[in-house]
Amino acid sequence: MQPGFAENPFAWMGCVRLFVLSSRWEGLPTVLIEAMACGTAVVSTNCRSGPDEILEGGKWGRLVPVGDVEALAGAIAVTLDTPQERLPDVRQRAGDFAQELAVDGYLKVLGLLPGYCG
Repeated sequence: MQPGFAENPFAWMGCVRLFVLSSRWEGLPTVLIEAMACGTAVVSTNCRSGPDEILEGGKWGRLVPVGDVEALAGAIAVTLDTPQERLPDVRQRAGDFAQELAVDGYLKVLGLLPGYCG
């Protein structure tokens, strides 16, 4: 693989040891979920709207304060130094964001799911 545009970014995500999200803000960082779905360990800034919820407060990957470069570097180093078998299986958590579950969730909220009386 060569750097640049990739038709299939998941091929890249699936062969790296770590994905780092260093955002100052997010809506829903889908790329974090996508990396996890590929089985890639993650480190993320704890910016508003997303990473804390996705990583369940750090259960699935390390969270660091926004703008804290030293904490981010430390989290990267610790994660890379942790044997793969001791890291959480992030695919499990990524499954909680599957398309079918999201659609069902929206249908429930909108009262459109058969048999749901909200």
